[in-house]
Amino acid sequence: MRRALCIVLVAACDLSDPISFRFDGAASCDQLDDVSLWVDSTCSQGHCEARYTQEQCEATIDLMGPCAARLAGPIDGVMSGGDLSCRRGPLRPDAILSLECGACTMDFYSQLRPPANPDIRHLQLHSPPEQFYSPRTRPGRAVFGSFDHGYGWAAGLVRAGARMVAGSREHQYLTKTCTTTDIASRFLFIDTDAPMLAVTASVAGPPCLQHMGGDPVSGFYATYGPANAIRLGKFDDRGARIAEAIVVARPHTATTTEDISTAVLADEARVYVLVANFESFDFGGQLVVFDRSDLREIARITSFGTTILRRPVAMTRFRDRLAIADPSAQSVVTLTVPDLGSPTSVALNSPPLSSDAAGPMTWDEREALLFTSAPGGLGGEIWLIPPRPSDSDRLEHRTYYQEPVNPWSSVIDGEYLMIGAYREDVETKAVMLEMDRATRRYTQRRFTIGHGIVVDMTRDERGHIWALMPWDDLVIRVDDLRR
Repeated sequence: MRRALCIVLVAACDLSDPISFRFDGAASCDQLDDVSLWVDSTCSQGHCEARYTQEQCEATIDLMGPCAARLAGPIDGVMSGGDLSCRRGPLRPDAILSLECGACTMDFYSQLRPPANPDIRHLQLHSPPEQFYSPRTRPGRAVFGSFDHGYGWAAGLVRAGARMVAGSREHQYLTKTCTTTDIASRFLFIDTDAPMLAVTASVAGPPCLQHMGGDPVSGFYATYGPANAIRLGKFDDRGARIAEAIVVARPHTATTTEDISTAVLADEARVYVLVANFESFDFGGQLVVFDRSDLREIARITSFGTTILRRPVAMTRFRDRLAIADPSAQSVVTLTVPDLGSPTSVALNSPPLSSDAAGPMTWDEREALLFTSAPGGLGGEIWLIPPRPSDSDRLEHRTYYQEPVNPWSSVIDGEYLMIGAYREDVETKAVMLEMDRATRRYTQRRFTIGHGIVVDMTRDERGHIWALMPWDDLVIRVDDLRR
């Protein structure tokens, strides 16, 4: 009963008498009462739980969920089942049992720490005229996961000079099916060092605002327009458009309601735009490259050797390469810059029954790893990809063990990777999670930040973490996270 209550109230549950092993002299081994446990496993994918039972010195662990298996054996010896053979190892922080199973590990927890309570500031960009439904519960739609990443009342959050700029679509949230081309969007400017969040300036933006991206020197970029006439605009620090280029130009007979998604990334020399069509493969994915100085088109690419872009949704730069996430192909493609050659393709194996994989990425230069979000139907993961992966590399992945969540956005904060994630259920609760960069393990630090998908996480020079909640048209700033 107590266990069930804690699952229902996991965000607030704090057991005052955590369960632990005790030595039984009569049995000459450690004893643990029968208990249900949370599992942090690198041996399987997806969110798992376990039931632990013990008779004398013989233990049985029934793993439930995607990692379903039964381990049995002496608690101080080898516990085996299926393909696993495990022994007790050094306890990780807060775990009551840690197993080493050859190349992978499992840690078991009976107690979850209460959520952290950092100082979170909220800024409502505008009052949405209706509730945004989660993808799984919105009437008439059966898609979910990263296929819905572009929906929301807001298009992006980027840094421009000394301010943050948020793009609000005002009364339109179906960005990928935008047909109302006479309603302007808004660029809203927010001072980064003000104690309270407030819009200090607002200018009209183009209709059908799709996505935004920052510039390494000044200003920002945005994609906009209906599906058959998508454009890229360069804007200065005040939101004035100073250049424009065509990204997609199709015949007027082409439908304007196709599910089109775009993403923008700029470096010192070029601007990269991804285009993905979620309605049909007839018009597949594209990478369009522009000169940063004048937005002159340099290249338009649909494949790299045998690797075909299907529905690319995110990209990032690291070292001398460009990485592109394509959830439809469940892969991450990397290319050399500026020639866009030497392609490598890394396949991500999603949890069973998941909808898709491969989302936004964060490059960690110190750890030489590409932290890649991979949302999935049974709980998403973070994949750890080396800079030049080969067939001999064993790709690692991490699943958040406290509840099934889908990570989407992330940012490095000191020794940790902070991750924005959401649940695919009726509430679609959004949470911020913490992963230790060195150990690549989730900590128990977590806190609720809102509702729906979390995008465009960034960290400013004061250590504040910013994020956009497009389903609520909301900007958040997390202050004093390390206090």
